[in-house]
Amino acid sequence: MLDRLGRPKEAAKAFKGSFAKYEKALEIKPDKDEAAYNWGVVLYDCAGRTEGEARLKLFLKASRKFATGGAICACKGELTAASKAMQGGMIASQESPAGRSIIIAMHILVLSLVGGRQEELSQAIGELQSLDEREPLADWCIEVVRSGKVEEAPPEDEYLLKAWVSLLAKICCEAMEHRGKADDGSSAD
Repeated sequence: MLDRLGRPKEAAKAFKGSFAKYEKALEIKPDKDEAAYNWGVVLYDCAGRTEGEARLKLFLKASRKFATGGAICACKGELTAASKAMQGGMIASQESPAGRSIIIAMHILVLSLVGGRQEELSQAIGELQSLDEREPLADWCIEVVRSGKVEEAPPEDEYLLKAWVSLLAKICCEAMEHRGKADDGSSAD
């Protein structure tokens, strides 16, 4: 609004102020998916008002925040909200191939959590691997899903990494629980 009124400096200051508030909210309550999602929305809006390399960086940051919100939702079992976050991320990532890799990796994690959708999971992994530009964290995600082993992650966005590690832990725990039921003859249904 401020930039539309001819006050771009005030608008930039307001955007940066909101970033700090979202960061503080996630610092205080790391499972606050709304903070990550809304941070993505503000970054996306800011990117739309920017040009050049700065625009691409903001779209990538927006994709990361949407992926963070999606992972937090998935950890809480809120798959509809996780899907909404991924949709927001897909829109933001249209301008950023690296951002797209983060969103596809998020989709892979959710598919791994849901289970039973092997064909869709294979397609998502294939799509991610076909991208010319990928974030290191996206490649790490594929390796973890394929191997079932959590190796040291590349340095990335702190909140995204924490959310993904939590989601991976949930996926691993559910897989172990499922295996345990199968081993003792219990039904997994």
